Amino acid sequence: MAEKIKLTVPNEEKNITLIRMATSFIASQMDFDIEAIEDLRVCVSEACNIQLGTSEKLRLTLEDKTDALEIHVEKKKSLDVEEGMNRELAASIMEILMDEVKIDNEGVHLIKYLRVNDHGETQG
Repeated sequence: MAEKIKLTVPNEEKNITLIRMATSFIASQMDFDIEAIEDLRVCVSEACNIQLGTSEKLRLTLEDKTDALEIHVEKKKSLDVEEGMNRELAASIMEILMDEVKIDNEGVHLIKYLRVNDHGETQG
């Protein structure tokens, strides 16, 4: 059964720690391995950093899809040139660590699939 958690926090850098902790908790409950959890933490930080200071609130949705964790960080404004360069670096990092990454007019969408190895153990 899919569960959806929505977080809305003041759009300040210090709150990214809270978002990283929530992401880690959900991923660990889904049985992602330590490496996958760290990948998720890094990527959710990058997704949030893109939106720092762009609005009063930072809005994030984490959805447990049983076989995947989907994360959406809502976009609030268009980015200027310098922010665009930071976004490109963040996008490169996320694309390396996540299974799916989409950055569009609605925000940043991330998906990490939960995998099962040959021994029936889950892996991120």
